[in-house]
Amino acid sequence: MSFWKELSRRNVIKVGIAYAVAAWLIIHPVDIIFPILHLPEWSITLVAAILIILFPLVLIFSWVYEVTPKGLKKTKEVPASKSITHLTGKRLNYIITGLLVLVVVYFVIDKYFIGRGTVETKQATVVTETPKTQKTIAVLPFEDLSPAKDQEYFVDGLSEEILNSLTKISDIRVIARTSSFSFKGTNKTAQEIASVLGADHILEGSVRKAGNALRITAQLIKAADGTHLWSETYDRELKDIFAVQENIAIAVANELKATLGIGKSLNQLGGTNNLEAYELYLVAKGLCGSVGEGDMYETSKRALESIDAAIALDPKFAPAWAVKATLHVWIMAFGPAGHSGLERDEAIRAAQKAIELEPNLAEGYVPVGYIKMSIGDWIAAEAAFQKALELETEYSTSRGMIYISLHYISVGNFKKAHELLEKHRQNDPLDMTSRGNYMITFVLLGNPQKAEEEFNRCRVLFGDQWGVGNQFVLPISMGGKDAVTSDDIVYPNRIFDVAKANLASPEEAIKNLRRIFDGDQSVSHADCMYIALWAAWFGDSGFAMDAMERGLHINASGAFWVWMPVFHEVRQTPRFKSLIKKIGLVDYWNKFGWPDICHQLDNGDFECD
Repeated sequence: MSFWKELSRRNVIKVGIAYAVAAWLIIHPVDIIFPILHLPEWSITLVAAILIILFPLVLIFSWVYEVTPKGLKKTKEVPASKSITHLTGKRLNYIITGLLVLVVVYFVIDKYFIGRGTVETKQATVVTETPKTQKTIAVLPFEDLSPAKDQEYFVDGLSEEILNSLTKISDIRVIARTSSFSFKGTNKTAQEIASVLGADHILEGSVRKAGNALRITAQLIKAADGTHLWSETYDRELKDIFAVQENIAIAVANELKATLGIGKSLNQLGGTNNLEAYELYLVAKGLCGSVGEGDMYETSKRALESIDAAIALDPKFAPAWAVKATLHVWIMAFGPAGHSGLERDEAIRAAQKAIELEPNLAEGYVPVGYIKMSIGDWIAAEAAFQKALELETEYSTSRGMIYISLHYISVGNFKKAHELLEKHRQNDPLDMTSRGNYMITFVLLGNPQKAEEEFNRCRVLFGDQWGVGNQFVLPISMGGKDAVTSDDIVYPNRIFDVAKANLASPEEAIKNLRRIFDGDQSVSHADCMYIALWAAWFGDSGFAMDAMERGLHINASGAFWVWMPVFHEVRQTPRFKSLIKKIGLVDYWNKFGWPDICHQLDNGDFECD
């Protein structure tokens, strides 16, 4: 008897087929379920290894042993006349058929229930029915499941890029990064997070990176009941990262029955095909997202190293130039005052390069607007910010809103700033800085009660972490001479500390503030404005103007402070009007109209309330 016939007679081939199908039915669900349960990567590998090791052992066992009416016996001990291998073969046929039916059932479930909406092609359009109401989704930072847990910034950057892809899809409102990522590291459930953010759906997942190998798992959750609407695991190489990002966005759009629009691309504007450059870009983006967690100056410098390396690999990578511009703005704002001019020049050069490479990149216009603000060119700042708002990307309507709103506050258009921040608050309710700006607009619009209500709401949301609120709350209570108490002064800053220690002694307070102002020529523009604030409150308008003039000379973007109620008497002085002309606000008003707080006189002069 030939070897092949003997294999067939002993049912070794059928056992092998049955085992292979059964193993597939085990490993495929494990590959999906284990990442969802946050089990370690090696657990999936272990299951696969066990199944592979058992395969030859099962074949050997089926060769050596045979099923008989009296149980298992060695095949060589069973006479051919008493062998029932033909009956065993029929049973194996039933088993194989049953297993194959399970495979078909699994494919049907995976296609129409578990994986519905998954698209594995490189198509860039989705055409589905337009929903009657807009769906809202929050993208949580994906979890770093890499073996060494050393890919956090890469994973954060990748999560943000997936979020940005979703913002390009019509009919889906995407909660901004600042709010979504504020839940990183918390134990809150998807339903709890969605409740805070006002989202209908949550997209979460994990990334496992080892060298160029990637495993990206994404899952879409319905916030109302925690149902998993869609889940997919992508085992790819780094070179496939763009396709994976696009596939995830398209799958979510299909699941939510959203319309992308015919011919609309999810690809990054001005992007790169250089994978190493893109990886460095993602790391820099991840670092940018963490600047509020520590030393902003040092973190910005670290991010700048990554983005400069990315640009060196692909000088035509427009978004990288835009990130570089933003980083130089941050270094200018939080670094040594003596380097601000150099950082300003680098920022404007990088932003202009980004715009040159990709004119429709909002990320390039926002830094230009801020730099123009900082030098008092409000007309050019207006043009840049209007262009960013016209493009209306996640960047311009979220991160850029901090600068855009400060621009409109600075030029005295408080109502415009308030309207923009009100809209922004819906998409990014946990953006601490913009909520501070929003609170200030109530003060400037003459409604301190509403400002105080907003402050109390945000204190519940942010607690002691709301530094900008602790800073901005003082203009609310500075309306009266006796309104500020030491309990109100909680912002950690040397200027505020001096004021707190000398609340009962204005002369001593002014003397100590003057000592800082005169003795430290490198004092930042922000500290100058803080000194001006307290000097005005302590009743020294001349000293307040000294500090205000120096602060706005260093960086005119601090002009929003001059409209605070505490500066009412300062605004009546000739020096204030001269300063307003010097920093370009009168030129802006002559072009775009005068604000309610200042108005022209018949003799060509002007006055401010």
